Amino acid sequence: MAKSRTMIFVLCIPLLLTLLIGLIAQPAALALSDKFSSIPDISPGQESSEEIELRSQYPQIKKSAIERFEFDIEVVYAGGEEPRFFEFSVKIPENFNYTLTKISGGEEIAGMYADPDKTYNPDKIRLSVWWASVNLPEPGDFPITVEAFSDELRDSIDLKAIITARLGLDLDTLTGRLNAEATAGQENKFTMILRNASTVPLEKVKLDTAFNPEGWIIDFEPEEIESLPILGEQKIEVTITPPDKTIAGDYMMKIEAEDTASNTSDAVEIRVTVLTPTIWGWVGVGIVVLVVVGLMIMFWRLGRR
Repeated sequence: MAKSRTMIFVLCIPLLLTLLIGLIAQPAALALSDKFSSIPDISPGQESSEEIELRSQYPQIKKSAIERFEFDIEVVYAGGEEPRFFEFSVKIPENFNYTLTKISGGEEIAGMYADPDKTYNPDKIRLSVWWASVNLPEPGDFPITVEAFSDELRDSIDLKAIITARLGLDLDTLTGRLNAEATAGQENKFTMILRNASTVPLEKVKLDTAFNPEGWIIDFEPEEIESLPILGEQKIEVTITPPDKTIAGDYMMKIEAEDTASNTSDAVEIRVTVLTPTIWGWVGVGIVVLVVVGLMIMFWRLGRR
């Protein structure tokens, strides 16, 4: 009987030790589990919260082809621990040129340091784009893309330059001088040149005088131009005929070119210096000679007496 109790006691000891170890190990395992559960899981795509963003309040600008398109762009960098250098690339349509400058200084740049502490006071850059060809484009939309990048961190912004039709005529003399000479009673000719400064062709451009001295006859050849292409030029022969009895001196006249369909016009004022006809000059010389001869004869006769 004593031997049986001893055997039972020996068998219970391992069971008691197992229970004791289990009771001690469970709180430790729970504590360790709580410790590791407080560490967030980090997936490969969430290793960094850094980001770069390009913004523009006015991403689309509408102007004529002879003007500059200026886009102000905000560079917002967040999530980094220190300033980071970003390079810029700009994609523009054919026949355009551009400059990229820092607004605060105006110097041209190809990249810049962005500070993550300036999220609410972002750095700004300015993209200036202009048409660089002598042949003006047709009106339309021209897409532009600006990208900022540093290693794998990058962002881009799409901008748009909208070119509108520009209407304009340029009338001038062939020499650039706004004065001419004319002889009274005769046809006097000089040449003017008319240019189409529009971004579209012009049709039926008429020449006329806005004002001229009374009695003057002014003719144009051609008087009307059927079609004038973009940047096209047309020479105009102007014939001025002052009346016979026009007094020598300076007179003002205004010549105007107008495209009535597009309500486009240009005008120039020209000062015309009127000279007396050559024949009257010779008549004046003859009269002076006759007077001188008559005086000589008179003094000669008086001297003989």
